[in-house]
Amino acid sequence: MKNKIKWAIVVTADAPSILVKAFVAHHLHLGASEIFLYFDKGSHEECFDHLKRVFSVDCDSNYWQSTHKIDRPNDHRHRQILNANHAKQLSGSDWVCHIDIDEFLCPARSVEETLVSLPSGVQLVRIAPAENIYKSAPETWRDIFGAAFRSKFSNDNDGYIALQGLYGDLGRFFPHGLQSHVEGKIFLQKKSKMNFRIHDATYIAVESLRATSTRGQSISRPLPFQINSLMLLHFFSLGYADWCRKHLRRLEKNRYCNTVMEKRGRWDVFRAAASKGESDVRGLYARMNIISSDQEKILLYMNSLRTPDLKIADKVVNVFGSADHGFDERLPDIEFSDITESLEPLKNISLTTA
Repeated sequence: MKNKIKWAIVVTADAPSILVKAFVAHHLHLGASEIFLYFDKGSHEECFDHLKRVFSVDCDSNYWQSTHKIDRPNDHRHRQILNANHAKQLSGSDWVCHIDIDEFLCPARSVEETLVSLPSGVQLVRIAPAENIYKSAPETWRDIFGAAFRSKFSNDNDGYIALQGLYGDLGRFFPHGLQSHVEGKIFLQKKSKMNFRIHDATYIAVESLRATSTRGQSISRPLPFQINSLMLLHFFSLGYADWCRKHLRRLEKNRYCNTVMEKRGRWDVFRAAASKGESDVRGLYARMNIISSDQEKILLYMNSLRTPDLKIADKVVNVFGSADHGFDERLPDIEFSDITESLEPLKNISLTTA
């Protein structure tokens, strides 16, 4: 029998307190030996000192200078990668997983058993994502955590038909049926000679060569072992306002202009709706996040519907006590004027969806 192993989670967080608490409580419940919280804004209102398995880092200017010898990187993905690899160095666990604060591991059996059962020599594991959906618009955090999830569709004729059934003419912009990433995230063995990227890893020796060969060609990254008994539940939409703000961050001009056309098309679906009015944006939100009974049947046919009972509120109370954590508070809204103002810098850039 293989020896017992330990696993850790690392996340760069800029999120409401209730989401951070939910993330911590859920992964402690799953058996994480360590949780590394890197607070992207430099501080956070919660204190985790009473939790021996939780390590928090305030990513202020002193952290970036003393730890990485650089100023705070502008790109959040760069910050995430640096934090993930810093945690890997610090960790005393056998495996480390790097995910986002709105992503929750969901194993068919324990995470430890899943990792113990891996074939000998595997050092890099990919976890496939599933994205949250609802039968009616969520109004509170309790509703948010009561989500169902859709996993990605197969890349075949059945998948194509399912896309048309769910999204109609918008299906071409959402490959595999998901609004966000389809690559998933990874577990990396602590002893491996690899460093984290966002969705994969790279060999440390390759990084020292700036990831290029002598001819300037890209050097391939290691191929992860795909595991099916562990799922990544992605709360891509935390209500209407959060869904809008996620799109607006992606539509920030510099980021948008430096993005491949395939992704631009997906984001421009939101731009196109906003150009018509608030009702169109709210209609798009419903179309992408709330499923009808017929759409539920499509997901069931595709074996893409997941309905885990996460019991997040119970887990939070177990870890943080029985105080009111805000599960029944109404989710925030967003003014349509804030949306149009944010999109103003893109007004002279043609839509790729036209």
